[in-house]
Amino acid sequence: MEAVTASLEDIYCQKDMVITVGEETLTLSPAQSGAHLDIEGAVEAAMSGEASVITPKLSLDLDSIQTELRKFYDRLGGIYTPSGYWLEGEAPDVDTKTGTCQTLVINQGSAGHLVDLQDSIDKIKTAYHNQEFTVTLDNLGEEKEPSPLKLTKILEQVSVPAQNPRVDPQTLEVIPGKDGYGFDIEKALEYGNATSSVKNTIPGDLPSCDLKEIDRIIRNHKNTGIQLEMDR
Repeated sequence: MEAVTASLEDIYCQKDMVITVGEETLTLSPAQSGAHLDIEGAVEAAMSGEASVITPKLSLDLDSIQTELRKFYDRLGGIYTPSGYWLEGEAPDVDTKTGTCQTLVINQGSAGHLVDLQDSIDKIKTAYHNQEFTVTLDNLGEEKEPSPLKLTKILEQVSVPAQNPRVDPQTLEVIPGKDGYGFDIEKALEYGNATSSVKNTIPGDLPSCDLKEIDRIIRNHKNTGIQLEMDR
């Protein structure tokens, strides 16, 4: 294996990728992109009979490339993402009172530029495959802000109201009521307010926190009032 590796020059381990958007540039080192020839995989394929010759294929760490690209775009003003919501899990059966609870996921979106992130990644991949170590991406699109979400209206749309027993006016028959299900609006508001208090303290810095930190912000708010600045 060492002899094969020594005989094959891996240009990807020697070259940085220079990405340009407008007048700004991002340099991806081989360590950041994970770019290298998969020599070991090619040798194993040849030894197993899957290939007749040793032809190493390019390997990239696409997750790392996307992370670095997002950081780059964030320094340029961020990527616009629209606000929205969706439900995760199956709805409970209100008749049999079985099933697990659904989770209402609310995405407040983010302000920024219109950017086709997948197209940018595809162009970077193509450049690597062509052994071109400079690539120019599309200029930033217009700046947009996500539309604000009205939590009460969302909860009305995703909740199933309970029905009280009633009497049929024609037959005078008692029609049993039905259970419904909804979501904890107070808890949703707490998490929404706490999440919105997490902000950048350094230009280009990404807001980052976990559920424990959000819970701590909520506790602090209840105990001492609104926190004007989260701990960093």
